[in-house]
Amino acid sequence: MNSLGLSFELAGCVAAILLLVGTPVAYWLAYSSWRGKFLLESIVALPLVLPPTVLGFYALLAMGPRGPLGKLWIALFGHGLAFTFSGLVLASIVYSFPFAVQPLMVSFESVDQKLLDGEGKAVNNRSEHQPAEGGERFAESFFLYPCPAWSRRWC
Repeated sequence: MNSLGLSFELAGCVAAILLLVGTPVAYWLAYSSWRGKFLLESIVALPLVLPPTVLGFYALLAMGPRGPLGKLWIALFGHGLAFTFSGLVLASIVYSFPFAVQPLMVSFESVDQKLLDGEGKAVNNRSEHQPAEGGERFAESFFLYPCPAWSRRWC
């Protein structure tokens, strides 16, 4: 595989995974009132603080045949993770995660909570006596207002 094709394949895989994983994490961080939320925010921002060489060294230690991810990968798939395309995707996701989560989190926080609650009730004609369930609440509040508002803001 040539280097340009590998770069495009890596960029596509990482962008898709970051969109699928980063968007719910950013949504949860934006609207959660959990006391330990700052710990998760710190973990998300950690790749920004560490120099890339240190992050790469830790990734190699973790993905090597004696590292925890490497041992697990060998047990599951029978071959190593370091210096493979899967390892490259995993390391790129770890490095790029804060660059995906933090802008999405700021976008979600910029949506007014009153509009968010009002939009879900108005679209579904839901009375105050019929509150939405947990999973249904997430689907309502994410897909009915912030997702379209976010796409209008950035597109």
